[in-house]
Amino acid sequence: MEKYPLIGKLAIKNKFLSKEELDKALLTCSRGDNNIDKELIRYFVSNKLISSENIEKLMASIKILKDIKPEVKFGAIAIKKGLISKNNLDFILEEQENDIINSRKPKLIGEMLIEAGLITGKQRDLVLGFQKKVVKEIEKSSNDGGDSNTKNPLLMEPKLISYGLKLQIAGDFLSAFFLKTEAFDKSCTLNDIKDILIDKDIIFGIVSNEMIISFLKSHVFEDKPFRIAQGIKPVHGKDAKVDCFFDTEHLKAGGVNTDGQIDFKDRGKIPQVEKEMVLAEKIPMVEGVPGKNIYGETIPVNSATDIKIKIGKGVKLSENGFQVVAIANGHPKISSIGEICVKKEYVIEGNVDYKTGHIDYEGNINIKGCIKSGFQVKGNNIKAIEIDDGIIEAQGDVDILNGINSGEMYVNGDISAKFIHKSNITCMGEVSVNKEIIDATIVNRGKCSMTAGKVISSEITSKMGVFVKDIGTVKGKPSTIRVGFDMFSEKELQINKIAIKDFNEVLDEMVKTQEKKNEEKEKIEKGIDEYNQIINSSKAFQIRIISKMDSMKEGDKGIEYPEGIKEKLKELQTESEQAEEKLELNLEKNKELEKQIEELTQKIGKQKLKIKNLEFERESIIKWIENNPGKPLIIANGIIMAKTIILGIHSRKTLEEGVKGVSLKEVRDTKPGASLNAYKIEIID
Repeated sequence: MEKYPLIGKLAIKNKFLSKEELDKALLTCSRGDNNIDKELIRYFVSNKLISSENIEKLMASIKILKDIKPEVKFGAIAIKKGLISKNNLDFILEEQENDIINSRKPKLIGEMLIEAGLITGKQRDLVLGFQKKVVKEIEKSSNDGGDSNTKNPLLMEPKLISYGLKLQIAGDFLSAFFLKTEAFDKSCTLNDIKDILIDKDIIFGIVSNEMIISFLKSHVFEDKPFRIAQGIKPVHGKDAKVDCFFDTEHLKAGGVNTDGQIDFKDRGKIPQVEKEMVLAEKIPMVEGVPGKNIYGETIPVNSATDIKIKIGKGVKLSENGFQVVAIANGHPKISSIGEICVKKEYVIEGNVDYKTGHIDYEGNINIKGCIKSGFQVKGNNIKAIEIDDGIIEAQGDVDILNGINSGEMYVNGDISAKFIHKSNITCMGEVSVNKEIIDATIVNRGKCSMTAGKVISSEITSKMGVFVKDIGTVKGKPSTIRVGFDMFSEKELQINKIAIKDFNEVLDEMVKTQEKKNEEKEKIEKGIDEYNQIINSSKAFQIRIISKMDSMKEGDKGIEYPEGIKEKLKELQTESEQAEEKLELNLEKNKELEKQIEELTQKIGKQKLKIKNLEFERESIIKWIENNPGKPLIIANGIIMAKTIILGIHSRKTLEEGVKGVSLKEVRDTKPGASLNAYKIEIID
C-alpha cells in the first residue's frame, strides 16, 4: 500500500472502501489540483463512497500524524543533536504510522526510541527539555507578532497630486503607490511620472519604464494601487546565544500523584547527564544588513553581539568550539553568570522542604540542612545535617551529622548518625551511632555499634552482632535485641518465592492462551482446505459445462442448451465466488493468528527466562547465607537491664536481672539430655 496516500490507507484499513475503488479514485483525482487529499475527499463525498462522519474520523487520524510543527518534532531535534540517524527515525515513524493505520493508540516517539534501544531515558529527557524551549520561543514569537520586518506596515492617507493621481506612502517609507482617480488625465506621460517622483524626493527602487508605461495605459489600476517604488528592508542582526539541552529551571509548582491530586512536595526531576552528552550549543551571531527607503536614505540596523561560552568543571568544548560536552556523569548546572558545569555531587544549600521538593538523584547528595517531614531523598551516598520525619533511600552510605528523628530509611550501604529516635531503619551495611537509640526499629546486615549512651525501648536485628554501652532503663519498655539472624535475606527469599509463583501463574495463562490460538488456527486451516476443495471442484465442473456448451454450439448454431444448464453454470460461479471470499477472509484470520502465536511464543520464552533468573537468584541468596554466617554476639560495656529480650538464630533469652560489662553469645547447649540441635544464650563475664 506504499503507493497510496495516508487517507487512502486509512480508508481501506477501516473498510470504508475497497482497493479497486481507491485505485479508481486516484486515477480520477490525479487530473485535479496538487492537493490529492482534498481531491480524494471531494471524490469520496460526491460519489457517496464515504459518509461525512467517517471522513471526519479519517481527518482526525491524519491530524495525529501531520499536525505537529516540524521545528518542534522530537525526532528532528534528536537527529540534530546527533542522538539518532534519519534512518532510525524513518523506521520509528513507519511503526507509528502502522499503529494509526491499524487503529492502535500510537506511542510517543521518545518512548519508541527507548524501547528500540536507540536512546536512553536521560537522552529523551534532554530532547524534551530542548523541545520545551523551542515551543516557548515559537509561542513568544507568535505573541510578539514575530520579527518587526514581517509586519505589514500601515499605509499613510493617499494624497491627490497632478494628473488626477493619488500618491500613497507606506508608514515605513519602503513602498510608494499610485492610485488613478476618476479625473485621471490620460495625457500623463513617462516623463511626467518621473517629474512627480523627483518632486516628491522618491529616488530609490523605482520600477522600470516599461512598467510605468503599462500602468498609464492599463485600466486595471483604476481599481487597485500600483506600486511605483520599493525600498530594501533592513535585516536586523541577531545576537549569539547559547541553547542548553537540559532543564535549567527544573523546579515546578508541583506534580500530580496517582490519585490525581497535586503533590506540592514533587517539584520535578533533577536533570542528570552522562559522559559525552552534548549539554549546550552556541548559535553564532548574525550580522545585520542595512536597508534603504524610497528616499534613498540608509536604514541602520542594530549591531549583533557575540558571546563566549563559559565552562566550569565536568565539561569541555567540542573541537569546533560551539558545543559544551560532559566529561563526567552528574548534575548539569548553569550559574548566574552563564557558566555551564557538571557536578558529580548534587548539593542543597539548605533544607529539603517545599522549596526543593523531593530529591531523586542517581549520584551523591550533600544536604547542608534538614530533611523535613514527608520529604523523600533518593540517591547514592547521602549526607545531611539532620532528619526530621523525612525519608531516605540510598544505594550507598548515609552520614547524618546530628540525628535521625522519626525517619524512614532504606540503605544499601552503612549508616552513621549522632542519635536515632523513633525511626525505622533497614540497612544492608553497618549502623554506627554516637549517642543513643530510642524507640527505634533497626534491621541491618552488618553490625550495630554505639560508643556511648543507651539503647532504650528499641528493637534491633543485626546479623553481625550488637556492640553498645547500655541497654534499657529502669522505667523504659524493654528492648529486643536479635543477633546472627539475616532478616534481610529472609525477606529477599520471601519476595523471590512470591515472584516465582506470580510469574508461573502468568506463564500458565500464556500457555493456555497459545493452546486456544493453536486450536483456532487448526479449525481455520481445515476451513481453508475445504474452501479450496469447493473452489477447485466448482471450477472443474464449470470448465466441463462450458466445454460441453462450446461443442454443442459448434455443431449447430441454432441449438438450444438443455434446460437448467445455464442456471447450473451461474450457480457454480456464485458458489466459487462465495468460497473465494470466505477463503480470503480465513487466510487473513490465519495470518493474524500466526502473528499472535509467534508473539505469544516470544513472550513465553521471555517469561521462562525471567523465572529461570529468579530461581538462580534464589539459589544465590541461599548460597550467600550459607557462606556468610551471622555473628550471634552482644557486647555491652555498661549495663543490660532486666527484662531485655535476647534472640539468637536458634534460641531466646529474657534477662531476669540486670548484668554489667558482659558479652552474650548463642552457643550449642551441651548439658545432659539436650538434643544435638539445641542452642542457648550464654552470658560471658
